[in-house]
Amino acid sequence: MLSMKLSKYIEVLNPVYVILKIVPDTSIRNYNSSTIAKAMNYTYRSITQRIQKEEKKLKWKLETPAKISFFIDIKRDDVSFYFIVPERHLTLIIEKIMNTWSKVAITIVDGINPFSTEAVKYQLKYDKEDAMSLNLDKKCNEPLNGILNVLDVLEDGDRVGIFYNFVPIQQKGWRQEHQRTMDKLKKNEFIDKEKFNITYILKTGAMIILDLVQDFMDTLGEFLGNDTKSKNLTLAEVAMSSLILEDTKKPTSATISKKDATVINTQILVISESKDKRRQNNTAIGVCESFSTINGDNKLVYKKIKAKNTFYINDFKIAGCEESKCSIEECQNFLELPGKELLSQHKIIKKIDALETKVPEQLRTGIIRVGMNMYKGVPSRVYQTEDEELRNTIMCICGPNRSGKTTYIANIVRDVMENGRSVILPDFCGKCELSDALAQVIPADKIINIDCNDLLSVQGFGFNELVPHDESMEARYICAKKKSAKLKELINLINSGESDLEGRMERYLEFAALVVFVSDGPVNDVFKIIKDHVLRHKYIDRIPAELKETMEEYVEELIEIDEIGKGVDNKGEVIGTKMGSTSAILSRIHRLKENAYIEKMLKKDCKDNINLIDAMQGGKLICIRMSTDMFGTNAEKDIFVCYWMVKMWAALQKRFNDVETENLTQVVILIDELYQVKNCEIYLTSILSQIARHRIKIILSCHHLAQIPVIQNEMKSALCSYTFIAGSNKKNFMAMKEEFADQGYELEDLLHLKRHNALNLLAYEEGYWAGITKLPAPIKKIV
Repeated sequence: MLSMKLSKYIEVLNPVYVILKIVPDTSIRNYNSSTIAKAMNYTYRSITQRIQKEEKKLKWKLETPAKISFFIDIKRDDVSFYFIVPERHLTLIIEKIMNTWSKVAITIVDGINPFSTEAVKYQLKYDKEDAMSLNLDKKCNEPLNGILNVLDVLEDGDRVGIFYNFVPIQQKGWRQEHQRTMDKLKKNEFIDKEKFNITYILKTGAMIILDLVQDFMDTLGEFLGNDTKSKNLTLAEVAMSSLILEDTKKPTSATISKKDATVINTQILVISESKDKRRQNNTAIGVCESFSTINGDNKLVYKKIKAKNTFYINDFKIAGCEESKCSIEECQNFLELPGKELLSQHKIIKKIDALETKVPEQLRTGIIRVGMNMYKGVPSRVYQTEDEELRNTIMCICGPNRSGKTTYIANIVRDVMENGRSVILPDFCGKCELSDALAQVIPADKIINIDCNDLLSVQGFGFNELVPHDESMEARYICAKKKSAKLKELINLINSGESDLEGRMERYLEFAALVVFVSDGPVNDVFKIIKDHVLRHKYIDRIPAELKETMEEYVEELIEIDEIGKGVDNKGEVIGTKMGSTSAILSRIHRLKENAYIEKMLKKDCKDNINLIDAMQGGKLICIRMSTDMFGTNAEKDIFVCYWMVKMWAALQKRFNDVETENLTQVVILIDELYQVKNCEIYLTSILSQIARHRIKIILSCHHLAQIPVIQNEMKSALCSYTFIAGSNKKNFMAMKEEFADQGYELEDLLHLKRHNALNLLAYEEGYWAGITKLPAPIKKIV
C-alpha cells in the first residue's frame, strides 16, 4: 500500500502578523475607540470561510483563526503603543485607527523585544459572568491614567507591559447566555464567573444553610399557626441584598444593553520585569489595581500566572490566561492613547506635536523650496507649485525675530535666481541687513544695488522706463499720458490720511504733467509749472506743433490757474498763479520734498538711471537700499517706498506690453515688514489682483498678519500661500482658521512647532495643502 502525507491534501495557513507602532498626538480623544473593537470582531471568519479548495487539484487550504492585539510597553524613559494585526486585515484596522485618532503616526516595525521568562505575569478577568458590564464612561481616561502612574516608581531596567488580546467570535448564542445570567439574578442565584474557588464555595454553603434555617422557621411557624404567606423577605434574600452579597442589585443600563451588543473574547495580561523581584511583583499588582477605576456591575480581578511560559505577541491566545466576553463598548476602556493632559504629565512619551499630512505629487518637485515634510516616518521635499496658472500667486511668510525668516528668504532668492528668475527687494528696514544677507549667498555679478542713501549717486526721480515705443508724436503722447497717470497715482498716495485729490485739482496735476512730459521734461518741472506761471507758459509754447490740437483742451483748463492782472499796468496779463486752486497739490509736493534724498533726486536727470526692465529681464537681484537713517519720520519712508513701488509697477506693465509672453522672466518682488509703510500697503492692495498675470510673484514677510490688515482679504482672494514659522503669533492661525480646519489643523499644531519648523498653507492645482515642514538648511556663503 502507498501512503501520502496529509500535507499533500491539506495545507495549513497561519496568519502573518504585522506590528504597527502608534505615536499619539496632543489632540487625542478616546471617545470612539470602540469602532476599532467593532472592526476587530468584523474580521471573524467561520471554519467554512477559512477552508478553500484549489482549482483542479485534490488539495485544500485551511486558514487558522486570527486575533488582533493592543500592547502598551512601558519603560522608565519610554512608553510605546502597538497593534498586532493580521496582514490580511491591515488596511481595515489602519483605516479604523485613523478614523478614531486622525493625527497619530503609524509605522510598521519589525518586532518588539520579548520579556524574559523571569518576568511576572498576571491575568485580568471578569469577576462576574460575562453578561455583567464594566463602567462605560466615554469621557473617563481610565484605566490608562492609573496605568501610566507606574512611571513614577519605575527604575532603570524596569519594564511593564499591558497586553490586550482580542479574539473575534461568532455572536450566535450570546443573547441566550446573557438572558440566563439575568434569570439567575431574578432567582437570587450567584453569578460569580469562577465556580471552583473558596469564595464561591463558602457563599454557596452559606446560602444552603440559610435556606435550611428558613425552612425550619417556616415549619415551626406553621406549627404555631403563624401566617406563612407573609411577603417579608427571607433570610437568604436579606443576605443576598447585604453589602457582602451584592449580586441582586439592579443591573445598570450598560449591563442591560450588553445583551444586544457585539462581544469579543478578550484576554488581558500584565507583565512586569525588574532586577528587584519585590518591585517587579508590586509594580504588576499596582497596574492591575488601576483597572478598579472602571468597575461597574462587573469588575476585573487579577490572578498570577505561575507557569514560566514564554509569551509571544503573535500567539493566537495567551497560554494560561482566561477569556472574558467584552462588549465593543467595554473595549473602549482598553483601546486608549494618552491625550493632551497625560502627554503633558508624562513628557517622556513620544508624541506628534502636530498633524502629519501627505504631500501631493504636484508639490514634490519645483523651484522654490518650502522645506522637508515628514509623513509616517517618510521624508519628502516640499516646493511651491510651478503650475502655469499658480506659480505667480502671492506668498506670505510670518515669524518672530530670530525664527529663521532671513535664512528662509535667502533660500528662496537663491532658488529663483538659480533658475534664471529675477528678484526686486525694496529694502527699507534698519540698515538694509536683508540686502547684506542676500549678498552673502548670491554672486556679486548677479546683484544690482541701488543705494538711495548715497547723495552722489542717487537715481533721478522719474519714470525713465516709460519711453515711446517709436518716434511718432502719437507714441510720445501715449507715453506722456502713462507718465501722468503714474505721477497722479503717486501724489494721491502722499495723503497723510486725507482722501485723494478732488477732481479739479487732480485734473490740474494731470494736465501739467502732460504739458511737461510731451516735451520730455522732468517730474520736477511738473511741480514747478503748477506754481510758476512763466515756466508754465514756456512749456505750453514748447508743445510740438503736431500735438497742439490734441493738447488744446488740456492747456485751456490748465491756464485756469493763471492769475490775471486787473491793474492799469497789467490788465489782462498773467501775473501769477491762483494758489487756492492748487493748494492741495502744493501741500503734497511739499511733503514729497521734505525728504533730502527725494529733493536731491528731483533735481537730478534720469538719463543715468538703471533701467528696471532690462535688469528684470537679466535675471538679477535688484536691491533698492533705503536705510532707516534716510528718513526723519515714518511718513517720509512711506512716501519714498511708494515712489519705488509705483515706478516698479510702471516698469512691469511696460515690460508686459513690450516683451513676448513666453520671453517674460518671472520677477519676485520681496517686501519685508510691509506694515511700516501703510500707504504702500494700500497701493499694493489695489494692484494685487493684476500682478500675477504680469509674471510677478509677491513675497511678503512680517511678524504676524495683524500687522497688514488692509491687504489680508485681497491676499486670500489671490490664492496666497502662507508659511507660519515656529513661534508665530496665534493670531496668524486664527486669521486662517477656516482654511486650516478644512485640512484638519488646529491652533495647537502651530503652537507645538519645533524650532525652524513651519506650518504651511500652500495653494496648488487642487486647492490648498496644509502641512508642516522643516525649513531648508542655510545656504553656504559665497567667499
